[in-house]
Amino acid sequence: MEISSVLQHLLPLGVDWEITEVILEETLKRIDIKVAYKLDSYMFSGVRFKIYDELPEREWQHLPWFQYRCYIKCKTPRYINTEGQVKIVPVPWSDSRKAYTNLFSTHEIAMLQLVQVQSKVEVICQTSDCIIKKHYR
Repeated sequence: MEISSVLQHLLPLGVDWEITEVILEETLKRIDIKVAYKLDSYMFSGVRFKIYDELPEREWQHLPWFQYRCYIKCKTPRYINTEGQVKIVPVPWSDSRKAYTNLFSTHEIAMLQLVQVQSKVEVICQTSDCIIKKHYR
């Protein structure tokens, strides 16, 4: 089975998204999974809207795989609603305001509950202190 097929099955991308590239940065111990929106329109409240454009590429930290930090990267599509407002197509793996996936957040919260030392969880999860502090409130 091809790695993209395995990842497509394991990641919570939904049916409208597909993996376009997997980049292994050996020196950085990092895996980037590039994802793209497959459709040319977005359905919201029973109305189909044509994709208007895409935002610049951004990334979300995901759960580490083996000894590598893992990130999902994509250009988020936008559409114009019936009121003429430009709206962002929501990504199924995260809240649009976050820099990490929902699965990463769940794992991090569980670690904080067990360890209760922010700096240790930061090291274990291979993330930044600002992300840890958001969950420790």
